[in-house]
Amino acid sequence: MIIKTVIFDLGKVLLNYSFKNTYKYWSEKSGVPEEKLENSFSADEQYKQHEIGNITIEQYHQHLCKVLSMNISLEDFIIGWNSMFIGLYPNTINILNQIGNKTQKVLLSNTNKTHTIFLHKHYQQLLDHLDIVFFSNEIQKRKPNEETYLYIINKCGVNPEEALFFDDLEENIDGARKVNINSVLVKDPNEIENDLRKFSII
Repeated sequence: MIIKTVIFDLGKVLLNYSFKNTYKYWSEKSGVPEEKLENSFSADEQYKQHEIGNITIEQYHQHLCKVLSMNISLEDFIIGWNSMFIGLYPNTINILNQIGNKTQKVLLSNTNKTHTIFLHKHYQQLLDHLDIVFFSNEIQKRKPNEETYLYIINKCGVNPEEALFFDDLEENIDGARKVNINSVLVKDPNEIENDLRKFSII
């Protein structure tokens, strides 16, 4: 079957990021050691609720400061939160250009309102190269829930077998495969171009 839609995750697929940058900034502002912040941080229920827009950045700031025993202002929290973004991988825009207009280019990212604002401000070039952008906080659905993938496929107007999904997390790949979306686990972003060739997309 011909692939009509390519769905990309964002982090570690098109754009590099590191939580270590965030821990470093928060540590400098709060005095809490980076190692302690890293060991105490987790994608807990509040984290997930924040990613589907059910709690605000203010609420998440209060929650995380309590969990991490960290006392920093909301402003510093946000600056640190956004400092995780490092930049696009060198070949990202080239890959999207190679796909061209015949195949739909889609972004599906688990993220939050604070990050989406930052991405629109600093990475609009990337977003402009995509046909549809799905941020979890805006659609109020997140990976790896099967309903999320079915929602995306429906919005894209294709069958699952006509889509190809790239993500760096095994659980997200498993979720997509459960609804019959062709999926590739990204271990090295430099290999994405080769994978697209295997599916005759470029």
